[in-house]
Amino acid sequence: TRDNVPRIDYSGGEDILGSQLVTNGDFIEGLTGWDKSPEATLSVTNDQLDIQSSGGGGEYGYAFSTINFISGKTYRIELDVISANITNHIRVGASADFNANPDNIFGSGDIGIGSYSINWVATNNYTYLGIGGRNDVTTLVIDNVSVKEITGQTAAASCPHILAEPQRT
Repeated sequence: TRDNVPRIDYSGGEDILGSQLVTNGDFIEGLTGWDKSPEATLSVTNDQLDIQSSGGGGEYGYAFSTINFISGKTYRIELDVISANITNHIRVGASADFNANPDNIFGSGDIGIGSYSINWVATNNYTYLGIGGRNDVTTLVIDNVSVKEITGQTAAASCPHILAEPQRT
């Protein structure tokens, strides 16, 4: 075979994103578009959501936004975690009921303070995006929550380039 022949790379397509599915993910409109689990108290300060949890045992405090995830579809989920009293038990998930702990998208230890993005395939039909933490995460501040369906990819790079190194087998 001729493994040392230059190849052309046509990759480079980007995700095509649908419309924003989160209502008020920047919290400019206070708590509009957000609900909570019974163990949580929500407030907005400086256009950031503060989730206070008073749950005990296995009762976690979550903030919920109605999304209506569809099983098998892929979504880009983004958020900023501004602060938390315990960072290694923050959770982001999807749920059909805001009285139940969400199924993990980001589980304990997956995220801490910072900006996060994930392409996630819904495994069931879920109504809500839930953001919170284990019962010992008593305060969590978030901002810039975004969920958009990935509806496709752009065409390959409009300017293909030559890969001069040999193909590896």
